[in-house]
Amino acid sequence: MNINYYRCDYDIRSKYCDSFTETAHAHEGVEIIYLLEGSYHTFINGEEYTATAGDLFVIFPDNVHYHKNSSNIKAVLNIFPTRMVPEFHGVFTKKTVKSPLIKDANLQSVELLENLAKNKDKYSYETKRGLLLAAVSMILERMTFSDKKEPINENLGAILKYCDENYKEDITIESVAKKLMLSNSCVSHIFTNKLQMNFRDYINSLRLKYTLQLLKEDKLTITEIAYESGFSTIRTFNRAFKKKFGISPLQYKKKKL
Repeated sequence: MNINYYRCDYDIRSKYCDSFTETAHAHEGVEIIYLLEGSYHTFINGEEYTATAGDLFVIFPDNVHYHKNSSNIKAVLNIFPTRMVPEFHGVFTKKTVKSPLIKDANLQSVELLENLAKNKDKYSYETKRGLLLAAVSMILERMTFSDKKEPINENLGAILKYCDENYKEDITIESVAKKLMLSNSCVSHIFTNKLQMNFRDYINSLRLKYTLQLLKEDKLTITEIAYESGFSTIRTFNRAFKKKFGISPLQYKKKKL
């Protein structure tokens, strides 16, 4: 499984959607989804939730999530960094929520979210922040929280960021742990239990994603692509590529060109 990690280098991303990605991902920002029509399944930190029309999801920063069977829906989506609502920064970073799913969401908050989706390009930052703050305030009133027992999600976000920035290097569990001042067992635990995948497989998935880009550009040889992507040997690259895609890098290159 490949898990994408996204940074919030914008104030708010607000839009209507008729489907969601099924690729597992996490991001720095808060994601709020209100379902207008249809139904679908969302998996958040390994837990499955089913949403129907009128329901609302609040997905906290650094929570790994993905969606299933969402091709026939209509929803309003808002993603924003916690810096946009500093009044609730502590809630989003230091609390854990009993359930991210709110059944039959407050209509006033929904109207505010739809207003943002329709007019975000017209509004000033201050207006968008005001509307968002009001909506978030009403939404959080419907949720139950508890203190985080351990900074698992905070560590998860830091680990995913570091891997995303350094997968081309000779990266190991030990090097990640040392850089982030975590124990080896903490990093290993997050991959095994939180992400349910092997650390090496995850790093290879990032490398292989990058190799596809290089193969399509057709500027480097297969060997150069292997080393540029972080693989230590061409043999390791070929084996990982064939395991993932069912054909060799050379066959893939010929097929795409």
